[in-house]
This record gives sequence, C-alpha cells and structure tokens, in this order.
Amino acid sequence: MSDTAVGDAVARFASAWESSSSAPDLVAYLPTSPALRRVTLVELVKVDLENRWLRGDHPKRLAQYCEELPELRRWPLPPDLLYEEFHIRRRSGESVEASEYTQNFPGQAGQLDELLGTGEYQSTSLHHGEKTPTVYAGSVATLDDLEVGQRIDDFDLMTGLGRGAFARVFLARQRSLQRLVAVKISQDRGTEPQTLAQFDHDYIVRVFDQRLLAGRDLRLLYMQYVPGEPCSTWSAGYVRRRRTRAAAPCCWMRSTGPWWAGARSGPANPPFVRRSRR
Repeated sequence: MSDTAVGDAVARFASAWESSSSAPDLVAYLPTSPALRRVTLVELVKVDLENRWLRGDHPKRLAQYCEELPELRRWPLPPDLLYEEFHIRRRSGESVEASEYTQNFPGQAGQLDELLGTGEYQSTSLHHGEKTPTVYAGSVATLDDLEVGQRIDDFDLMTGLGRGAFARVFLARQRSLQRLVAVKISQDRGTEPQTLAQFDHDYIVRVFDQRLLAGRDLRLLYMQYVPGEPCSTWSAGYVRRRRTRAAAPCCWMRSTGPWWAGARSGPANPPFVRRSRR
C-alpha cells in the first residue's frame, strides 16, 4: 500500500459523510498497514470532528475519540489535531482559550503556542487539499522568512514541528502526491540527506528525497511523517546521564513515533539506535 492510500482513505471517508445522514464508521476506513494506520487515523478524526461539530451531529471531544480508539492514545495527541479541535469548537460558537490547551497538554505547549498564536485559522486537514489558502514563497530568502501557510516548491507548510539554529521542520502537504510529509528546510550545506538516506530499519522513518531552492541557497529534505513526540522528549534523560562522558556526534532514534527523523511505532521499550557520524 502506497502513501497516497492515506489520501484515498480520507477522501472516501469524507465522501461517506457527504452522502450519509448519519456518521459513517471511522474504523472501517483505516488501513491495515502499521506504517500508514496512525497518520490515517489522525486525518480521519479531523474529518469526523469537523462534520460532527458543524452539522451538530453528536459532536465529540478528542478525549472521547481516545476512549473509543485505544491506538489514538498510545502516543500523545499531535498538535495539529489539538489545533483542529480548538478551532472547530470556536467555529461552532464555543468560547475557548488557547491557555486551556497549553495547560492541558504541556508536552505540546511549545507547538500549540505557535499554532494558536497566529489567530487566523488554516486547515491542517489533508482532505481540504487545494482549498487551503497558500502563498507561493518565491521571495523566501532565509529560514526566518518561512511561515505556516506558505507554499514552498511542491509543499504547503501546515504546522511547525521544530526548529534549531540551522534548520526548521514543518508538517507539509505535498501537492503532487497529496500526502503529508515532514519537511526539513535548511541551508544547502553538508551531506545530511545522503547520510540519512542510507538508514534502512523498521523503526526509522523513510527519507523520500531532497529539493534545492534555486537562487535561495536553501534545501528541502522531505520524509515520512509519523505523529508522536519529538526525539528530544525521549532522549533528554539519557543525555543527562551521559553528560560527564565524551561521545561522538550521533543521531539518536527510538521507536516511539517522533514527528521527523525519528522512529516508527514499535516495541514499548526498545533500545536507542546509535548512528555515529564520526
């Protein structure tokens, strides 16, 4: 099953909502492939949330979805899903503040602050596709010029997933294939894409390809998107224990479902995978 199957499943579920007077069975549209199941589940919940709240057809909160769908609560809820619930409640007339979400979900507070602080709603749902307003970022010259809502090459930047001194990472929709990917945008330096592309393991996300932005000295590295927590959440404790010992630069990955350059869902407590870059 290809990654475009996610978009196909979401489109079929949305069509079922449009042609039915009652809520379709969300679980019936989930793929059997473990690699696609969670990201598809998150996208199906977004469609279900919107239709239930805007139609007034037994609206649900994310807590109810977690009770009914145990695999949804296996990892912390991704910020883009929390963002959708926040805005669908507002669009339905509820009075809701961003602080409710940042306080209830402290692990995602940083991303939620960035998402909910923009004020203007921009759908993160894969189903909305071309309906999402985007701006072609032909004038982007530096990393600081990047903003959620822009279009960079073939990608619509939907939400921020992380940033560092030399790169920014976004959840993005790839227009040509209608799939969700994680896009890392950095200066065109070094051989990181070639290095990451050599990794082949069930618990490490796939690197799809890279693109260079002509005339702007920027590189886009796009890879498989897996909802979950960032690697830093899981590696922080280990790093603290190793602080007094010298170590070669390396890439830490664990099968707990981080958003990008991390690992897919796997055993409950697997060991870290250490890739030395020396």
